[in-house]
Amino acid sequence: MLFGTRAWRRYNRYIKAFITLLISTVVVLWYIGMLDHLRERPFAHFKWPPFVNVRYQVALEEAGLQATRLYENDWAYIQPKTLPKCSGNSKELAQSKNFILIIVKSSAQNLDHRNAIRSTWGAINETMGYRIRTVFLVAMLDSEYQRKMGDVLSKEANYYGDLLIGDFLDAYRNNTLKARPFIVQHVIADSFLNQIVIYRIPCCNVFFSIFFQFLTAVQLAFTYCSHAQSIVPFAVLIDDDYFLSIENLIIEIRRHSSNDHLYMGWRFDTRPFRLRFFKHALSIAAYPYDRFPPYITAGAVLLSRRTIRQFYYAIQHIRLFNFDDIYAGIVAHLMRITPQHNSRMLFWGIDSPVEMSFNDLICAHGFTPARLHEAYRRLKLHKS
Repeated sequence: MLFGTRAWRRYNRYIKAFITLLISTVVVLWYIGMLDHLRERPFAHFKWPPFVNVRYQVALEEAGLQATRLYENDWAYIQPKTLPKCSGNSKELAQSKNFILIIVKSSAQNLDHRNAIRSTWGAINETMGYRIRTVFLVAMLDSEYQRKMGDVLSKEANYYGDLLIGDFLDAYRNNTLKARPFIVQHVIADSFLNQIVIYRIPCCNVFFSIFFQFLTAVQLAFTYCSHAQSIVPFAVLIDDDYFLSIENLIIEIRRHSSNDHLYMGWRFDTRPFRLRFFKHALSIAAYPYDRFPPYITAGAVLLSRRTIRQFYYAIQHIRLFNFDDIYAGIVAHLMRITPQHNSRMLFWGIDSPVEMSFNDLICAHGFTPARLHEAYRRLKLHKS
């Protein structure tokens, strides 16, 4: 009997230790976000607020009719402070089939990057039967920096005439869109993920500089030089640390029509990070599905006139998302536009310009101003 009592006590200790370990494991897995994977919805059931038929609304606007739903995002609230200077024939250029608008998304303080581009691939304005315009899209500097340096962006814009200064602060995932009556829209999933509950909080400083660079770039491509619906035939959205071969870009563009559904670059098919210690972790509340729609990395994107037009109209009816490239993928998915992978538009860096193959490369990421000058020098030697 004594032996049985001791065995029972030992058994109870094991059970208590096991339960404690189990509870601790569940708590840790919940805390770091691992259990969120069990709560994900299948991507096959993907839908996105405000749950309207986006393609129908876009078709109405393309036909010159009024949308039947109120805008989720109103372009009237995204008005740049400064636009690039335009020539007298800018409307004719935009409406031609051999014009490429290159929009370089740049940090306001990266003047050395912009000058490196201006003196290398950005200096090309006509070649191979195409006209090219390179402009730079930057956010405002904060007031403290302006007090120290003065209004350097306005001076740069006046001098070069190629700068678009957005009405939002220059910061990576910082509170932006200063003094705009926007609505913050949040997606909250209930505990069983049977429905998505939406609530809105009115506020002003809520969105991210990089995200608004994407929106402003689409807006510029749609209304180039302030001409209503003067949509450029082709636009490249590219970061300021990229090398770009204009010649190879044109070779690629010649394979397409401006009426194609062209949304091209380095394609990703990925799942959301749920572990909370990851930089880009997403909760179920922010994104409830088990994978993202296919999307093109935001560093370099090639768009056609048809895609620009449909993106512009569709964005008015699709709730914003924190990551601009994934949001573009959401827009493309709802519009049934297939992101096209191009292995010659590299999203990673090249260790040395010596390693570059100029025969096929369209663009590559990770170039300092000095390395860009060296790569461009080698490109000119390669062509000579």
